[in-house]
Amino acid sequence: MARSALIDNAPQAVLPDEAPAGTGQSVPDPAQPPHSQSPSHGETWVEPRVPPRGDHPGIGLPGRRRMAQALFAAGGALAAYPGPAAAIGPGDHVLAANTSAEKLLDALLGRRSGELRLAIDSALAGSPAQLQPLLLPMHATGSPEANAPGAGSGGMPDQAAIELLVLPFPDADAALLLGRDVTLERTLRAALVDSRQRYKDLVEASSDFVWETGPDGRFVFVSPGGALGYRAEELIGRRPEEFAVDASAEASDPAFPFNARSTVAKAELWFRAANGEPACLVASCRPVLGPDGECRGTRGACQDVSERRAREAEVARLRHRERLLAYLVRTIRYEVDPKNAATAAAAAALPALAAEGCRVHSLNEDRFAVVTECGGAAPAAEAEALAALVAGETRVEQVADGRALIAVPIRHGRRLAGALALWRTAGLGAWDEDDLFLVAELADQLGVALQQIASQEALATLSRTDSLTGLVNRRSFVDELEQRLAGARPRGALLYLDLDNFKPINDRLGHARGDAVLCAVARLLRDCTRGSDLVGRLGGDEFVAWLADIDETAAATKAHEILRRVAQDLTPLSAGDGEMPGASIGIALVTAGAPTAGAAGAGGVADTAAESADALIARADGAMYAAKRGGKQRFVIAQPAGAATAATSAAS
Repeated sequence: MARSALIDNAPQAVLPDEAPAGTGQSVPDPAQPPHSQSPSHGETWVEPRVPPRGDHPGIGLPGRRRMAQALFAAGGALAAYPGPAAAIGPGDHVLAANTSAEKLLDALLGRRSGELRLAIDSALAGSPAQLQPLLLPMHATGSPEANAPGAGSGGMPDQAAIELLVLPFPDADAALLLGRDVTLERTLRAALVDSRQRYKDLVEASSDFVWETGPDGRFVFVSPGGALGYRAEELIGRRPEEFAVDASAEASDPAFPFNARSTVAKAELWFRAANGEPACLVASCRPVLGPDGECRGTRGACQDVSERRAREAEVARLRHRERLLAYLVRTIRYEVDPKNAATAAAAAALPALAAEGCRVHSLNEDRFAVVTECGGAAPAAEAEALAALVAGETRVEQVADGRALIAVPIRHGRRLAGALALWRTAGLGAWDEDDLFLVAELADQLGVALQQIASQEALATLSRTDSLTGLVNRRSFVDELEQRLAGARPRGALLYLDLDNFKPINDRLGHARGDAVLCAVARLLRDCTRGSDLVGRLGGDEFVAWLADIDETAAATKAHEILRRVAQDLTPLSAGDGEMPGASIGIALVTAGAPTAGAAGAGGVADTAAESADALIARADGAMYAAKRGGKQRFVIAQPAGAATAATSAAS
C-alpha cells in the first residue's frame, strides 16, 4: 500500500465518550474491552487475563486512545509504516491500528497463542519482545497476495507469515504490535532450499561424474558416488592427470578439461580406472571465475562411455565378419528340410574356416548320433571331446596327429541338443577369436536345425503311435505290416488280443482305472515280445502283435505266456465283483510254404502271398471272437483263409 494511502486510511477510532450525536449507538463501557462484548456469529473472544493497569490514574481509556491514534495520524510516527501496526492496551483494548492491521487483529486476537500473550504482557510491563513468524490465513492479513489469482492453490501459499515485534508504549500504557509480512521471503527461501536439494539429488543420482577443481588444479569436489571405481574421498585433493593413461601428455595439454580456462564441450579422455583398466570419459566443463575475472578453478561433468566405445569396436569387428557369416547363412537359408540345412551348413563351414572336415551330432539320452558329416575322416580325439561336452565343457580344443580339433556344444535354449566338431591341419595355428565367433554362430544355426529335426521326428512318432499306451496305432500298424508281408517269403504269426470283462472296470471304477488297465496290457505285451516285433493298439481294448519268424508251436507258447501275464497283472486292477479281467486271443499264421489243410486242432497255414494285412487281421479277429465264444481267457488259432472252422486251445 502506498504511503499516501496509509495516511488517508489511518483509522479514526471513535472514543467511548464521544459517540456521534443522533447515531443511536450506545456507548460501550470503558471498563469492558471491546472483545468482551457479545461476539458476532462465528467469532471467538478471549477474556483478558491481565486486568487494566492503573499506572496512569490520570489517563483514562479515551486518553490512551488519543495518544495511540496520534501515532497513526498524518505526520505521526507510524503513519507511513508499511506493515500492520496496532496499539494494544490492557485487557486487549485495541487503542489504534492502521488499515493493514484491522483484519490481522481479528484473526490474531481471536485465536491468540500463549507466546503472543506473554509478549503483550511483557511489553505492557516495559520489556520488548520479538516473535517467530505467525502463520495466518492469507485472507486475514489484508496483503495484496491474498487477492492474487491462484492464491492458496498451487504456486501461491495459502497462509501468510507475519513477523511481530511487540514494543512497550509507556505513555499510553500500551503495547505496540509492529508486523512485517515475510510470506514472500519465506516462500523464496523455501524455493531456494528446494532448488538446492533438487540439484543435490540430481547430482547424487546421476551416473555422470560431477567435479570441481581448485586454483591448484586439484579436486575440491567430487559427486558422492565417486568415479572410475574410486570413492569421492579418494579423489579429493589429487590431480586429475594422475589418473590419465598418458599423464605427461595430459598435463601439458592446454585443452585438458580439468585445467581449462575456457568452456570445453565433450572432450574425450582416457583414464585409468581403480581396477587398472582404461576407461573412456567424455568431459564438459567451464572455468570458475572470481570477481575480477581471475580463474579459481574448473567445474564440469564426465560421462563414462567405455562400454559405448567397446560396443562400437565390437560392431566394427562384427561388420568385418558379416561377409563370412552371410556366406554361411546364404548357403543354408533356402533349405526347407532341416537335415539338408544341417548338411549345407557343415559343407559351408569348411571353406569359411579352412577346415578339413566337419561333423554334426545330435544328443539323445547322453548318446551322440551323427546327423551329417563332410570332409575327411574325424580324428580319434573326437570321442573324448564329445564326452567332455556332455560333462559340461563349453568348448574343447585339441591338437593330435597333426590336426587341430575344436568341438562345441549345440544348444536349443538351455538344453544340450548336440555337438559340432571341426578339424584342420595343425599348421594353420590355433583357432583364433574370429574362428571361435563363426563356430559359435554356426552352432547356433545348427541348434535350430536339430530342434526342427527332433520336432519332425516327434510329430512322426505322434502320428504313428497311440497317445495313451505309446504303441503303434492302427493305421501305422497296418502300413508296417503290409511292408513286412511284402518281403521275400514272410513267415510269422499275428496275435489279436481283446480284453475280457473290461467294461465293468471302466464303468464302475472310472476311465482313469480303465486307462491304467490298457497301459498295463501295453507294458506286458512289450515284455512278452522282442524288439523286432511289431506291437500295436487297434482301438478300445483291442491289441495286435506281429511276431516274425515263429511257427505254430512258438505262437501257442507265446499266447499262453500273455494269458498268464494278463491274469497276473490285471487282477489288482479289477472291479472286485468276481468277474476277473482276462483276454481272448486269436492267432493267424503266415508261412512261405504252400498251403496245407489241417484238421481241427492241428492248425493250418495258408499261402499268404496274395493276402493283405487287412485280410490277415480279419482272420485273427475271427479267431479271437471264437475264443470269446469258447469261454474267454483262451486263444484260438485261425484256419487258413477260406476254412470254415478253427482249432481252439485254451489257457487259464
